[in-house]
Formats: sequence, C-alpha cells, structure tokens
Amino acid sequence: LPPKSSQPVVEFYMYRATAVGEFHTYEFGEINTANLDGVMWYLQNEIVTVYGGRPRCPRRFNISEIHRVKISMKPTDAQVKGTGMQFTPRWAYNRGFCDGRCFPQNQCTGSG
Repeated sequence: LPPKSSQPVVEFYMYRATAVGEFHTYEFGEINTANLDGVMWYLQNEIVTVYGGRPRCPRRFNISEIHRVKISMKPTDAQVKGTGMQFTPRWAYNRGFCDGRCFPQNQCTGSG
C-alpha cells in the first residue's frame, strides 16, 4: 500500500452521460467522467451534433441521462510536493489504453 497522505480529503462531484440503464454496465474505474462543464461540452459537441452538421437524432450511443457521483479523495504527498497540484493532467483512456489527443512533451503516446 502507498504511504498515508497528510493531505486533506477533497470532495467533489463527477458526471457521466449514458444511455438509459447503462450506468452500471462498466465498473466505476473503467469509465470516463467529467466535471459538469466537461459533460455538457461532450453532449453538445459529440452526442447531439455532428461537427459542422445538424442535430443528430437519435443521439449517438442513445445517450439521454446524466449521472452525478460524489467523490472523496486524498492526493498523495508526492503528487502535491512534485507538482504543487492536487490533481494530475487529464488523459483519455479507452479499453485500457491512453488514446486521447497527444501533444508534444506529454506522456500520452496513444500506443498503450
């Protein structure tokens, strides 16, 4: 086990957009979540509309629900000491691989 953290507990909400009845299809550690701004951006830009096109009906992946989950976490002492931040950069993971947009000098190569 990692050493105990002296950092305070941080509580916040995360959101996930799903089709009806799909929230429990995957374990929580295997899904993408976002803050409220992020999930609304996702719905507007990737679910309801097609880039440069008209609104999509039916919605992509049949998404029609937003779920809110309360998270309690403690950043590690090493994280705060090394970066001065409680959170690390966001990486997109799908099917166990980092395959989000990759830019120079980050650690996401997209090759898994």
